[in-house]
Amino acid sequence: MSSLVCVGLSYKTAPVSIREQAVLSLEQQSTLLDEVASSHVPGVEDLVVLSTCNRTELYAVGAPYAAQSLFSLLHQQSALAEDELRAVAYCLTDQACVRHAMRVAASLDSQIIGEPQILGQLTQAYRRARTGILLSELMRGAIHAGKRVRSETELGQGALSISAIVARHANRIAGSLAEITALIIGAGEVAQSTAASLARRGIGRLVIASRTLEHAQAAAKRFGATAVPYAQVGKALIDTDVLITASAAPHTLLYVADVAGSLAVRQSRPLLIFDIAMPRNVAPGVGALPGVQLFNLDDLQAEAELHRAERESAIPQAEAIIEEEVQNFVRWQASREVVPIIRRLRDDAERVRQSELARLARRIPGLTERERRLLDIFSERLINKLLHSPTIRLKARSAEGQGEQYSSVVNDLFNLTPGPSPQAERGENTRLQRQPFPPRQLERRSGGEVNQPELEFDLEVSQP
Repeated sequence: MSSLVCVGLSYKTAPVSIREQAVLSLEQQSTLLDEVASSHVPGVEDLVVLSTCNRTELYAVGAPYAAQSLFSLLHQQSALAEDELRAVAYCLTDQACVRHAMRVAASLDSQIIGEPQILGQLTQAYRRARTGILLSELMRGAIHAGKRVRSETELGQGALSISAIVARHANRIAGSLAEITALIIGAGEVAQSTAASLARRGIGRLVIASRTLEHAQAAAKRFGATAVPYAQVGKALIDTDVLITASAAPHTLLYVADVAGSLAVRQSRPLLIFDIAMPRNVAPGVGALPGVQLFNLDDLQAEAELHRAERESAIPQAEAIIEEEVQNFVRWQASREVVPIIRRLRDDAERVRQSELARLARRIPGLTERERRLLDIFSERLINKLLHSPTIRLKARSAEGQGEQYSSVVNDLFNLTPGPSPQAERGENTRLQRQPFPPRQLERRSGGEVNQPELEFDLEVSQP
């Protein structure tokens, strides 16, 4: 049976100087997804790629040796030497992988506990992927767990993002922000979130710069800021007290010489820089310049720990929700063992039904179209009602670890027609595009129960 695997690194195992070399662009993510979809990655059947400022993780379904293939993929796409990556990477399988994915979605594994961005980032990663039944159910389960934690605990109330941490930290160092000029480089989601956080804290003057001036102007209009072309950043730095870099540029934007040139005409005024981009936008050497304080994502860890302490009381409840959802997933996965026998049982029943309907039609040739339809509906309802209880009980026994034993008994009792391999029948190699139906319906369609036609009244449908 295929296994769930997660290979990755995060702020817990690697400093920002390492993480930034393993960040995967959307183009790189698409390349990895295409390779797996084309069956070019040994042992890996399905893949979801999650790459954020604090983690790069590959979630997959595959053979026991899939972990090594995932490690090789990550190594090929990163700028890290193999031994560097091996020193900071982790590998989680099956239930540990499930629990980790759910904790990630719930922000329990985040640098800033309770932060809302990771749930959206995981959702987007899932939407970009083409996944089979097993990985799709994991992603859906993780997203559901994350939503439950946010709605049922205090972790989602007043939670801070990295942008809010920056605004709080700047306020603490500079005192009141009312007389402060802040320059933000970037106009994406993180940059705009930072602008909003600064505006809420009463920033005196806000300037936004972007390589695309129209983007900077649109963001500036939202927050009552001033937009400047990226080419004028050096000039804007002269009057800046707080600089925040949050650009998606895959390379350094500000080097020592760039900042030193602006410092020369600042009359020794201090400059506070928050580099919250990944990879970093500011060369580390800038922090050594006189009057400059440079903070990167790792430097804000102390502020994040303070925020964690404020929410410590909500963590046990959140962890309990995660454990409940992990067990729900484990039971669902265990019940999949009997999907092939359920499908064959229903297929055989359907063959008998169709055969008897055809025999009846030959014996009573004068049946009207309405009478044929009513007989079809009646016989289908009869089959569903007869198989409803066995289906439920088979899944329950499978969740208790007795799936193989009960499958053998059912197969022997009903002398079922042989089908394809159990793995193929479970749909584990079948990749799905975005599914418009919820997880429970997905399980019914892949679990062997008959899909009901749309009729003028409801038919009995087996519940998973």
